Amino acid sequence: MLYFSYKHDDPRIGGDRDYITYYYSMYLSPLDLTAARPPAIYRQLSAIATHLVYATGIFYPNDISFHPDGYDQRVFFAALFTNYICLVITAWLAGTIVQQELKARAFIPATLAGLICLLSFHTQVSVITGLTEGPSWLLFASAFLFYLRRQSLPIVIVFVLAIFQREVILTLFAGIAGLAALTRSDERRFEGFVLAASVVCFIIYFLMRKMIVLPFSEVRAHMDPWAWLRNLRNFQLSWGLVFQGFLSQNLLWIYTVSAALAARRQREWPFWLPVLLGSFLILAGIDILTAEGNNLGRYGSMLSPVLAALITVTWIRMERSSPHA
Repeated sequence: MLYFSYKHDDPRIGGDRDYITYYYSMYLSPLDLTAARPPAIYRQLSAIATHLVYATGIFYPNDISFHPDGYDQRVFFAALFTNYICLVITAWLAGTIVQQELKARAFIPATLAGLICLLSFHTQVSVITGLTEGPSWLLFASAFLFYLRRQSLPIVIVFVLAIFQREVILTLFAGIAGLAALTRSDERRFEGFVLAASVVCFIIYFLMRKMIVLPFSEVRAHMDPWAWLRNLRNFQLSWGLVFQGFLSQNLLWIYTVSAALAARRQREWPFWLPVLLGSFLILAGIDILTAEGNNLGRYGSMLSPVLAALITVTWIRMERSSPHA
């Protein structure tokens, strides 16, 4: 997968044009707030990690599709390699989540979850690219594992890191914790803590966006509540949003069908289905309010490692409950 993306991906015609617009200069100069415009400039964890790979000299010299003048091929490889390593670790975390849910060290189910994560739609088109999704997926999967284990301090650490990588992680966990608190009463104290931690970290991110004066004019429309109302009033459903935002979420729909089949057999809906569906719909609402364009698919794909794990857990439990198991 790494070789295929490195050989054939071309940010000039693909969905990762932000590599040319923002991230290339950031990867060369991490921590330089003049290297790109907001919000890309706040993806500093990816910038630092990619720059470290670039600085170590890790490189595979090969004839590739993307070789325009003015762009160092070594930076492109470093970005893809960084995202790929993060993806592999994320797939391993998906397997660990399976073992956490099954309360057992199960090699085959854990491996299956990792493979489903690797083979989800967005791994090739969004993660193994010049963008910043690899570390974002890794942070989200790590936070979810800590969330299942009820480890408060590691969750807070991941949330703080998310401020400097991808604020969508905070939004997703606010939705997950809030919806979970509504659907189960025995864990409301912990859910309230996670919800509060995610909201506080998002407020810090919001204030950082508002208060840090960058050396160029920033378009702040997607941080303005009045602009949200205008965007909602002017919203029109487009085929781009349907295809890139919703139909691309293959793991979400596989999990939905699997959960429905499990509910039919076991007479009980899986707990996580309404929580994750609701969290994705919250993302969709934010995407509409902020007029982010067709970024919903990429943002929603952050659920992929968790969905891969829950798909596997659902299949395993269905098989165990079968009278022919």
